[in-house]
Amino acid sequence: CTFVTTNKHAMRERFSQCGVPSPKSIEISEVQSIDVPFDYPVIVKPVDRSGSRGITKVLSKQDLPEAIENAMEQSFCKRILVEEFVTGDEFSVESISWEGKHTVIAFTRKYTTGAPGFIETGHMEPAFGASESVLMARIASVITDALTSLGIEYGASHSEIKIDDNGEIKLIEIGARTGGDMIGSTLVRLSTGVDLVEQVINVALGIEPSVTITSDNAAAIRFIFEDKDIEMYNRLCENDPDMLVESDRIAIPDHKVTDSSTREGYFIFAGSDRDKVLGYMS
Repeated sequence: CTFVTTNKHAMRERFSQCGVPSPKSIEISEVQSIDVPFDYPVIVKPVDRSGSRGITKVLSKQDLPEAIENAMEQSFCKRILVEEFVTGDEFSVESISWEGKHTVIAFTRKYTTGAPGFIETGHMEPAFGASESVLMARIASVITDALTSLGIEYGASHSEIKIDDNGEIKLIEIGARTGGDMIGSTLVRLSTGVDLVEQVINVALGIEPSVTITSDNAAAIRFIFEDKDIEMYNRLCENDPDMLVESDRIAIPDHKVTDSSTREGYFIFAGSDRDKVLGYMS
């Protein structure tokens, strides 16, 4: 399953074959004027990168070649995915698999800069309140079907989805790994009590993972982009210092942040009051 979990075009094709809901897309291999078989706006991205590298939201056909060229520069294999733009809120789903059985551990709310680059500015768990159990069950069903369609049988997975105002779920992509941005290493543990890193090691050693939820805390990470992020950090330190878990480089970057790899400062916080944690993400 390695190829279909690392190549976004192959993943899209597999989802289509297996009836997993995901955006329509086409693959191209050169900078050219093409006729996109779906409406603008579209998303252009390399088929083989992560961390928001080379991603552009394109509003019209005349802007397409520049976006393709940008994505081509970031792609290892020089192949590009052009996909329909899906509206809605962004989430990720953190799971672990053992012998083809998939267990969803956490739902994460994603915060981004929006168009054109959609660089992630923060994440929060749990993404949903207890009253949204029906929606969580629907999402889990989509994710487990998708993981099976990709042939994933063992290890962690990080699935990115969008949900529109009508509750329609579209699967954007799946990484056969833990979530980056300290989601897998820290937020899952803080919000659920499950040490996902430990369980991934267990799977690698041939030991069945133990996934028992022992915490119902909320946890979040917020990256430093601008003054309001520092203001929120200072407010947290002043009003709720016990919630601060970790921080680093609390200063506005002295360079343009172009993707996840060029971010610097962040702070992580957690607490038993989900609404209070959520308040520090606004």
